[in-house]
Amino acid sequence: PQALHSHIPHKVSDARDLSHNFLNGILPASIGNLKTTLSTLDLSSNQIEGTIPLNLANLTKLIALCLSSNKIKGLIPPNIG
Repeated sequence: PQALHSHIPHKVSDARDLSHNFLNGILPASIGNLKTTLSTLDLSSNQIEGTIPLNLANLTKLIALCLSSNKIKGLIPPNIG
């Protein structure tokens, strides 16, 4: 699969809702480069596939992550949370 076929901005507010946004492809490793104050990220109800990138652990302020209703496979990496 290819990387997401939509743009996720590098600077986002503390809470970001990208649910129901017709995103498809895989989560790129660069998702870990988003603004480090991001506390909530909702990517639910899209067409995202693949695994959860380890770089997501770089979002040290993240307290809520929603990836439901996608095509993600595998386990949640142990370094997240």
